[in-house]
Parts: sequence; structure tokens; C-alpha cells
Amino acid sequence: MKWSSILYLVTNESVETPMYYQKIESALKGGVDILQIREKTMESGNFYKRAKNLRDLTKKYNKTFIVNDRLDIALAVEADGLHIGQKDLPIELCRKYLNNKMIGVSVSNISQAKEASQKGADYLGLGAIYPTGSKADYTLLSEEIAEIAKTVNVPIIGIGGIKLNHVESLMNKGLAGIAVISAILGKEDPYKEAKKFKNILK
Repeated sequence: MKWSSILYLVTNESVETPMYYQKIESALKGGVDILQIREKTMESGNFYKRAKNLRDLTKKYNKTFIVNDRLDIALAVEADGLHIGQKDLPIELCRKYLNNKMIGVSVSNISQAKEASQKGADYLGLGAIYPTGSKADYTLLSEEIAEIAKTVNVPIIGIGGIKLNHVESLMNKGLAGIAVISAILGKEDPYKEAKKFKNILK
């Protein structure tokens, strides 16, 4: 895929309701390029069912589908890729099972970015850029983006508290795209919000 002006949506960890899927589908229609399912506490059976439903949605709209953390779920639903953190399975092991599928790695500083790039990450999730409820333990990185982007040769997706008014300046620092959760899924009309982000990213 072309790593340019990417709008990357991460699902919010929530109780499954019809609105859950409706909101995500609306966001996909609005211009989301990549959807990542993120569930830190869900049991495997329920995680699989939810991931399968979202995989079907992304196929319907020809979007990329990524599973967070869980190699087994990514394989089970034939996801387009896996996103791993610093404490998850090593990228070398994941690559053995995922072959030519996409692997992203969460990084929060330049040394982690270099290491993930050297080990074969297809893209990096850099954050937290701004304060966020889902990544409260991260050091903020808004001032280091340009330096990290110049240092590694893989696409970087910025994540963490990103709002519409941040997008233009962040992209000017060398990001390949931005990732959001509540800025789209927390809104009444995810289609409209996704459109707004995508219009700025173009």
C-alpha cells in the first residue's frame, strides 16, 4: 500500500453494540485507510468474533485491517497485519508466521524507532504525541517527530491525542499519517469526522 496521508483508526475498547459496528462502518466510508482492532482485556473467543466481523467490514470497503498484539487472532481472521508493542512478541517471531503481511511496532523514542526499523517493521506507531487517556504513561513526543522521521526509513504513524487542528503541522514534520480513536469514534457522526481528517491529510 502507499504510505502517504494515511488515516489510521484504532477501535475503542467498548461493549459490543449495533452502534459499535455502525460507527466503524461510517468511519470507513468517510475515508479511514487502516482499521486496527485494539482489545486489551477481551477473552479470546469474543476477540475472535469481533475481529472477524471487522475483517468482513474492511473487506467490504477494501480497507486494510490490523490486529493489535494478538498474533493468533491476526492469523485466525486472515488480517492484513499485526501491530505489536514493546512488551509483546518479538517482531522476528511474528514475521515467521506472518510472512509478507504487515507488521507495525509501537515506539516512543528514537532508539526504539531505530531498533524496530532495523528488525524489519513495515511501519511505526509513534506516540503519544499529545496527552491521551489510552496512553497515559507515555512521554509526549510532539517535539521529536521530525528527528525520528529523518532517522528511520519506514513510514511513521503518529498517535496520541491528535485533533483536527494538529494534523497539518504534524504531517509537515514527516509523518506518513495519523492515528485516532476518540476523535472519530467518540463523535456523533464518525463519517463526517473521518471526512474532515481525510480532507486535511490530502
